[in-house]
Amino acid sequence: MEELFIAIHLRHVSEVRNILFKNPDLVNDQDDNGDQPLHVAASNNEFDIGRILIEFDASLGKRNYEALTPLGVARMKGNSEFVSLLMTHYTVDNEVRKGYDESETTFFRRINLHSIKSQRLARAEQKTKDLTERLERWRHLKIHEAARSIQQMTRRRLTTRAVQQLRFKNLCAARIQRVWRWRHYDGLFRLRQRSVRKIQTFERMRVVRNLYVHFEYERLWLFRATRILAHHGQRLWRGHKDRGLARKEMDMLLLPDPGNILNFDWWLSCQKISNPPARTWGVYCEYTLSGAPCSWYERNSIKRNCAYYRDVKFYAHNINRRVSWNQPDAWLSKDKRDLQQRLAIQRIGVSPKQDKAARNLQGSWRAKIARRHLRLILKAEKLLVNSQSIFELDPTNMTALCNFALFAHAGLNDLNKASALYEECIRRMLSRGGDHPFVLYSYAIHAARLGKSYLEYVKRAKTVEEHLKKRDIQEDSLYSLANAYLRQKAISTQTVAAWHNYALCRALVYRDIDGASTAFRRALARDPNNLLLLRNFNEFLQRVDPDCDEEETKGFKWTRRYTDPTTIEHYYPASSDEQQVASSNLYSLSMVEREEVSTSNKQQAKALSTNTD
Repeated sequence: MEELFIAIHLRHVSEVRNILFKNPDLVNDQDDNGDQPLHVAASNNEFDIGRILIEFDASLGKRNYEALTPLGVARMKGNSEFVSLLMTHYTVDNEVRKGYDESETTFFRRINLHSIKSQRLARAEQKTKDLTERLERWRHLKIHEAARSIQQMTRRRLTTRAVQQLRFKNLCAARIQRVWRWRHYDGLFRLRQRSVRKIQTFERMRVVRNLYVHFEYERLWLFRATRILAHHGQRLWRGHKDRGLARKEMDMLLLPDPGNILNFDWWLSCQKISNPPARTWGVYCEYTLSGAPCSWYERNSIKRNCAYYRDVKFYAHNINRRVSWNQPDAWLSKDKRDLQQRLAIQRIGVSPKQDKAARNLQGSWRAKIARRHLRLILKAEKLLVNSQSIFELDPTNMTALCNFALFAHAGLNDLNKASALYEECIRRMLSRGGDHPFVLYSYAIHAARLGKSYLEYVKRAKTVEEHLKKRDIQEDSLYSLANAYLRQKAISTQTVAAWHNYALCRALVYRDIDGASTAFRRALARDPNNLLLLRNFNEFLQRVDPDCDEEETKGFKWTRRYTDPTTIEHYYPASSDEQQVASSNLYSLSMVEREEVSTSNKQQAKALSTNTD
C-alpha cells in the first residue's frame, strides 16, 4: 500500500499501473488520513493516474476522515481537469448532495465493460501462468531433493562399508601384532624392563632430592626471606609515613592556625623552641615541632603538651616570621629536581645538566664536521667543474690537467678521454721528477676501473705519503677534496660507476674496509652481473692491505670472497690449505674460464679433504 501512495506522490504512472496490475485490491486502500489513492491523485491533479485508478474500479464516492470525496478534494484544490474527469465517470444522487453517508449513496458509473473483461482475462491468464511455473519449479525441486537423498544414501552406504573394512583390517593387524609380540617377548624380558624403569625412577628421585636439598632449597629460602624482608620493610615505611601524616593532621587541628595574625606570637615562640632548623632554602626554614633531638634520650625526654616528641614539620619565613604547614612550591620543585638528578646519576652516571651539556657539545662537533665536509664538497665541485676551462686556457698548468683528468673520469664518466689525460699526467710527473700521491692514486682508481694492474701505483703513492708524514704533512689532506667529490657524486647520481669509483677510493687511498664494502655492495645492488666490479670487490676482500705482495700477506690474509652477486660470505681466517685453494684466479672476465677455475678449485679442495682423511 505504501508503494502505491509513494508512486502517486512521485508521479510514476507506469509504476502505479504495475502495482495495480499485480494487486488490484490496493486501489481502494486508505492511508492514516483516510485518503484512498484517488484522493491523493485528485489533490495532486494527476490526470493520467486518476484515469488508471478509475480503470481499476476505484471507488468514486468514498469519503476520507474529513468527509471529502475525491470530487470534493479536486474542487477544493481547484483542479478543474480532474473534476471534469470525475464528472464524466459518475453521477451522484440528490441524497449525496444533501450530505448523507456513502452507505446511503448510489453511484451510477459509466464503465468500459470491454476493457474490464480484457483485464480480467489477462489477470486470469497471468495467474494460470504463475501457477504453472510454480508447479514446474516444485516438480524440479522434488526431483532434485530425491536425487540428493539417493546420493546421500549411496555415500552413507559406501562410507559405512569402507569404515567396516578398515576397522576389520585394523583389528586383524592388532591381533597379529599382539600374537607376534607374545611369541617374541617373554615375561622375563617385560619384568626386566619394569625393573629398569623403577631403578631409573628411584635414581631420578634421588638426584632431584639431592639437588633440591643442597642447592634449590637454600636459594629458594633466601629468595623467600628476601621477599618477606622487603615486604616488612615496605610495611614499616608505609606505616611510618602514614603515622607522620596522621600526626601532622592532628596537630593542624589542635594547634593554633598559623594563617591567623593573632597566633603570630605563639608560632614565634615555637620557632625559638625548635631551633636550630632542620633545613634552610633561601628565606625559608624547615622546623620540627619541639626541636630536632640529637639522640634517642633527648627524643624521649622532650615533651610537648604532655606528649612525647613528634616529627611534625612546619615552614617559616626568615624575614616576616610567618609560618605555614605546607612546603613552598619553589622549594618542593627544587627537591623534585634534586631527586631526579640523584636518580639520573644512579642510572647513567651523570646529572641531567651534564648530559645536556655533553649532547650540546656532541651536536656542535657534528655540525662542525658537517660544515667541513660541505666546504670540501663545494670547493671540489667548483675546482673540477671549472678545470676544463682552466686547462683549455693554460694547457701547461699541471694542477688543471690533474683536476680535468679526475673530472673526465668521475664527473663525465668518459674513460677514454680520462685515459689520455692520465697518461699525460704520468708523463709530466715523470719529466718533472718525483711522484705525486694525487696523480698516482687517481691513476690507480682509473686503472682498476679498466681492469688493469694498479698495485704498483698504490705502493709508490704510499711510499711518498710515508716521506710526507715525516715532514708533518697530514695524510688526509692529500686526497680529501677528491674523496669528497667522489662521495657526493655517488650519493647524488646513484649510478654503478659513481659507487665503483668511491669504493675504490676508500679501499686504495684510505684502507677503509667498512666504507669500501658498503660502497661495493651498493654498486653491486645496481648491477649484480658486472664482472669487473665483482673482480675488484673480490680482490679487495682477499687483500686487506692492497699494496702488499701475496708473500707479505701470507698468514694474516683474509679469504672472504664474493663470487655470487646475491650472497656475501663471512670473513674467516685462511689456513695454509685454504690459501692454496684461494690462490687460483677467480677473477677472469670470461664466464667460461671462471667456471673452469671454480671446477678446478673444487677438485683441489676434494683432494685436500681426501689427504686429510
